[in-house]
Formats: sequence, C-alpha cells, structure tokens
Amino acid sequence: MTDTNTEAQLDRAQQLYDLGRPAEALDAVGQILAGRPDNPEALRLAALCLSAVGRQDEAVATARAAVAADPDSEHGRRVLSHMHYKRGEFRLAANIALEATKLAPNEWRAHMLLARCVCHFDPAHAVAPAERSRRLGPDSPDTHFACALAYQALGRAEDARAAYLKVLELNPQHAMALNNLAVLDRSARRGNKALKGFRRALSSDPQQDLARRNIDSILLSRVWRLTWLSVLGVDAVDAFAPELGGVGQRILGSVLVAILVAGPAYALWSARSAVGSYGWRFYRTDRRVLLCVALLAAAITFITLSTIVQLFTITDQYSAISFLVTLLLWGVSAQVRTMTRRTTRSG
Repeated sequence: MTDTNTEAQLDRAQQLYDLGRPAEALDAVGQILAGRPDNPEALRLAALCLSAVGRQDEAVATARAAVAADPDSEHGRRVLSHMHYKRGEFRLAANIALEATKLAPNEWRAHMLLARCVCHFDPAHAVAPAERSRRLGPDSPDTHFACALAYQALGRAEDARAAYLKVLELNPQHAMALNNLAVLDRSARRGNKALKGFRRALSSDPQQDLARRNIDSILLSRVWRLTWLSVLGVDAVDAFAPELGGVGQRILGSVLVAILVAGPAYALWSARSAVGSYGWRFYRTDRRVLLCVALLAAAITFITLSTIVQLFTITDQYSAISFLVTLLLWGVSAQVRTMTRRTTRSG
C-alpha cells in the first residue's frame, strides 16, 4: 500500500467517523492496519472508533499501541488519555494528558482535556489548565466548556453561566452546555426556566439521557410536593374540623379540595408550557406519578366524605383513621422524594 493510498483511506475513514459512522470507519481503518499495523495515525483513529462502538478495552489497548508507535506524539497521548477518561479513570487520564501538554505546550486540546480530567477529583486545580486552553483556543466552544465545568464545580455559578453562554454563542446546539446551564437555573430555583433549558438540550440531542433525567427529576419533585399537600390537607381536617360545625366543616373541606385539585392542574399546565407534550406523557406513564395521583385522589375522597358529604362524624375513631392515612401518605411521599433525589444526583 503506497503512502498516497494510505492517506486517501485515512481521509475516508476520518470522514466516516466525523459523520457518526464509527463502525464503517473502523472497517476502513482496519484495512490500513492489515497492511501497516504500526501506522500511528491509523491506530489513533481505530482507538476512537472502537471507543465509539463500545469496545473500550480494545480502544485502550489500541491507543497504547499508537503511543508506542509514535512516542513523541501529543495526539497519541491525548487519545490514550481520552480512552481512560471514558472508563472513569480520571487520575490516570489526567497524568497522560499532562504528558501531552509537555509534548505540545501550545496545543489547547491537551490543556482542555487535562482540565476535564482534573475537574472530577480536584476542581480547584482544573481552573488553570482550563483557562490556559481558553487563551490558546478562544474560538473553540470546548475550551469555554472546560472553564464552565471547573467554575460550576467550585460553586462559581455566575462565572459558569457566562462561560456556558459563550459556548452557546459559538455553538448554539451544544447539548451539554444547554443542560448544564439549565442545572444552574434549577439550583437558583427557576424551575420553569430550567425545564425549558433541559428541553432545548434534549431537542438538540435526542439521545441525551441526562437532560431527560433532569426533566423527569423536576416533574417528579412537583408531584412529590402535591403528595405532601395531601398530607397537610388530611392533617388540617383532623386538627380543625372537630372545632367547627357542619357548615364550617363543609367550608373547610371545600377549600382544601379546591387546593388539592388546583395543584395537579397547575403542575400539568406549567409542565406543558415548559416542555410541551413531553410533560403530559411523563405524567401519564410514570408509575411514581400515577401512585402519587392515586394517593392524592384518596386524600380528596377522604376529605370530601368526612367534611363536605359528612358521611361519618369526626370522632376519635376518625382521628385514628386520619392518622393511618397521614402515615401512609407520608411514607409514600418520602419514598418518592428519595427517588427524586437519586434522579437529581444522576444528572
């Protein structure tokens, strides 16, 4: 195979990889390696392709072979660092990325990768390489994104927001920047704005599970609040109804039922306005939501029968039933809250 043919095949394989067709790119680069197994450029591309198709162990081995074939290549070290990064081996990835920065001190990609790695275990020390990568590559959204991640990890919310906005200025469809900007809005308790941001991230990259989980987390937390509202409603009847007459009990029950009905209606309306039909589908299909709605309906029925219809007199027996209902609602809402927190952390 001549050098000209090798270069042409490498270009074709690279184009396939850039088009999101790593399996085909791997086949193409495999033909090159069959004739020249020590070609460092082909090995580097093969490692990226193997990683993209989920063959991580082979990707690491191939990246190491690329480094061995060209020990002075910053690119080779960077690819190997990226392979370990994808396996969650952040300290090892950082050490290899540091070697890459020494081989090519003015290559912004190496400093950016170093910052991304270090950010996972020492965010304070990720700022310097991130900002250096930004100085070396100010027109790349990746350098601003690395800075944003470091700032966010350190709690510098406004600096992180400014960096994410710069990323979106350079690449308006950057799904992770959209997602992380929405995370900042959620932390600032701007729920609807956060939902819209997560929805934009999901629209930009429909395969991004992180944005989907974040949307689900916010919607589920709203349902959790409604479940607690049911608890408070039952407690209110238990506390105040015995002191009221028949008319007073009906007024109390009507107010509580109106609040408990308005809550889900508002939650559904706000979700639809923020994330469109996705919110409606989530509320209709998620089992945790359906359980909470069932308990909310039970609480409304309980309050209606006891205060508005007055099917039975509020006595000590009622108080015992009220206590059991409250305990059940509290237990379920606590369980939903636990699931919500788990979902939030995974985002």
